[in-house]
Amino acid sequence: MAPATLSRPLTAGYNAKNNAKIAQNRIKALEKKVADLAEIAELLRKTAKNSQKLYREHIKHTAALTATGKDPREILRPYQPDLFNGDADKLQGFLTSLRSYQMYYLIQFTTKEL
Repeated sequence: MAPATLSRPLTAGYNAKNNAKIAQNRIKALEKKVADLAEIAELLRKTAKNSQKLYREHIKHTAALTATGKDPREILRPYQPDLFNGDADKLQGFLTSLRSYQMYYLIQFTTKEL
């Protein structure tokens, strides 16, 4: 029975080394999970911040819509100017509205000749 008693310490040493490797692998796996969770938490923080920004914009938009009854983008959009009737007193107003209309719809008014 002497050989059996000699194999026991060898097995115990092997098990200890094996257990240490298993523990190290589990620690690495847990560290990776912690890093992944930290990344997810950061993404959630950014998403929450963006959500808050969009919510504030929505509140402003809703308040403007309630106050005026119109969409804020609609308020800024210039109307097409009426035809100029030759009245010199209305020339400045016509030119101003024409210029703002051209600036808003810039893509329709190019200076390139076809």
